[in-house]
Order: sequence, then C-alpha cells, then structure tokens
Amino acid sequence: MISPSRRVLLIANNKHLIRTQNENFPAWIGVATTAAGPNVDHGAGTAGNSFSPAGFSVTGAEGAASFIFAAGDTRSQTASLAKYAANIIP
Repeated sequence: MISPSRRVLLIANNKHLIRTQNENFPAWIGVATTAAGPNVDHGAGTAGNSFSPAGFSVTGAEGAASFIFAAGDTRSQTASLAKYAANIIP
C-alpha cells in the first residue's frame, strides 16, 4: 500500500497494516525529505527493467537535502515521526 501524506511517502504491506502479536514488527515505513518543495508522486513508474510503485520528485532545491526513513505501528504515527525528524535536521 502506498499512501502519500503531506511531505511523507508512506509504505505498508496490504496484509500487515498494524502490528500484531504474531507479526511483532512495525507495519509502516515513512520517507521524508528536508528539501524545499518536495512532491510525493504516488504514481508507478519504470526505468528500464526497474519498477517503483511511488517516488519523490524534488525540483528547484538548492543545497543539500536529507532523506529520513521512519518506521511505525500506524500510518499517522509514522507520518508524524518522519515529519518531526525532517524538521529538526539542519
């Protein structure tokens, strides 16, 4: 499952959307960036033989940018954590 949130790309397996006792690991991965004006593209794309179900497009960014990866138990928790981390990185 690809779920774009404001400035965060959220990814989860459709069969594991919440942490359970049997699957005791985070269900969601969030990717955020410190770049100005990121665009989360939830459209699938290919490059040669490679496939991606989603991606980031950062246009007009000057200087360095960081990408932050966060793992969480819920969609909202993961989005909040990724946004928080992106905001505190200089």
